[in-house]
Amino acid sequence: MVSLQPCIDMMCTDHAAAADRIVAQPGTITGSIGVIDGKLNLAPALKQLGIDVETVSVGKHALMDSWYTGITRKQQRWADSMMDR
Repeated sequence: MVSLQPCIDMMCTDHAAAADRIVAQPGTITGSIGVIDGKLNLAPALKQLGIDVETVSVGKHALMDSWYTGITRKQQRWADSMMDR
């Protein structure tokens, strides 16, 4: 069980994700608990500005949350399978 004290950042929902039960105190402000992950890809905007970003990583899913790369179909399928557990 997780007890959420008044907070506004997404760390509240991160901590709550592992719990079987969530207790929110009156006045607690939480983010969208239904959102599993989000991704911002700045590469197209940076390219328009003439900025190249190169990344180095280890592991096939290491760059999934990078702001400088998109998500491949294989990575999307992997993420979907993790959510279906």
